[in-house]
Amino acid sequence: MRNAMGELPIVFTSIGRWWGTNPVTHGQEEIDLVANDGKDYIFGECKWRNEKLDLSVLRKLKAKADIFSKNRNSTYYMLFSKSGFTEAVINEAKSDSSIMLVDLDEIMNF
Repeated sequence: MRNAMGELPIVFTSIGRWWGTNPVTHGQEEIDLVANDGKDYIFGECKWRNEKLDLSVLRKLKAKADIFSKNRNSTYYMLFSKSGFTEAVINEAKSDSSIMLVDLDEIMNF
């Protein structure tokens, strides 16, 4: 719904989850949400835990996003959390407009 209403940084035409082999580490990776419009991407991580999502989750998501082609115009990151976010994550999102935080209340209305 938010996509159709233009409330996200891109109007994506493709969305899903991704899993596969990291070509650098040769380990298995997964990304909960990958959406794109052909040139811009949103990568998302969802955590349904009783503790706040911390900065390590954002760093890991950014590292996993690097698996994808560097030939993209813009990259955005969405973090979804049942229990909210640590102060460090909130501060990072305030200083970087490519990071979007979605807490439980927003998830229920997404």
